[in-house]
Amino acid sequence: MTAADVLLVSLELDLEVVAAAVRIAADARARVVLNLAPFALLSPEVLALADPVVVNELEADGLRASGTEPGSVLVTLGSRGSRWGDVKVDAAAVTQVVDTTGAGDSYCGTLAARLAAGDSNESAMRAASAAAARSVGWAGAQPE
Repeated sequence: MTAADVLLVSLELDLEVVAAAVRIAADARARVVLNLAPFALLSPEVLALADPVVVNELEADGLRASGTEPGSVLVTLGSRGSRWGDVKVDAAAVTQVVDTTGAGDSYCGTLAARLAAGDSNESAMRAASAAAARSVGWAGAQPE
């Protein structure tokens, strides 16, 4: 698998654009990592094309409340780690939390990159957790 074989998309874009991108990527047999942040519901058909759908605990509650259950869901649990199906990974150690802005994006970006590099789901989750842990050590979404 290469970087061109993985699409990472969040809901920062218009939902119709996200849905179209997911469909195009899936048709091209690319793996879709779909971060449902900021939270909104997409059609079950679009959600089913993602592997995984990444949500935090509140977003997972929103999915359950809607009755929508994508087949592949990765739930980030903050300081308690993350869970993807039967795989549970502890959070990486954090020395000091300065600002959590961008931690989810760091997690998802690293996850997608490691999956593209051929890592197992668990290995990709561990790398993503480490990246997110590092990202909270400064104010803002990137170090100055």
